[in-house]
Amino acid sequence: MKRLAITSVFLLISLVSFSQSKFRAGIYVEGSHFFPEGTSIKNNGFSTGGRAYASYPIGKLLSASLGVGYRYKSNKTTRVIVDESNYSTNTYGYKTVEETYPQHYLVVPLKVKFTPAHKFFLEGGIETSWLLNYDYINDKPEFNWLLGAGYHLNQRLDASLSYIYGFKDQGMGNKNEYGQTYRNRMLTLSLSYSIFGN
Repeated sequence: MKRLAITSVFLLISLVSFSQSKFRAGIYVEGSHFFPEGTSIKNNGFSTGGRAYASYPIGKLLSASLGVGYRYKSNKTTRVIVDESNYSTNTYGYKTVEETYPQHYLVVPLKVKFTPAHKFFLEGGIETSWLLNYDYINDKPEFNWLLGAGYHLNQRLDASLSYIYGFKDQGMGNKNEYGQTYRNRMLTLSLSYSIFGN
């Protein structure tokens, strides 16, 4: 993580050192439909977050961006367990319980944007993320593919819709609790605002 932080800072400083007329920096917010797939029984959930970004053109139609921010995800898992409420009579049944899994992430996305038309753009990249609030985690960090399309609403405001998919399954849990295992899948709507640069 320390190496990634140093690399991120170096890249941001490098971007700032370029011409100010081309460099862009800003913020964006996101909301997602979170529909994981995996080996544990689960229900769909939601995600929201925000981050800062910096971008710089690498050609007439291409630009690269690096961001850092926070993402919150939540979903519910339904389990069938033994009901021991009638333990004294030695009769057992089963009951369904529902558990909620809040997930707090530090996210660093690296993206490339292709703008074939004046207003329309395509983007793709890789997200590196760290799950912060569980004792046991299979993969730390975890990696996601990202592919999407967007539209320049005006000189500073962009909207985009992206599909995010995990490289592999992620497992999580805490001591003395059930956990869950899933492959990350999200459909994300983002709004970005350029604070510096056009």
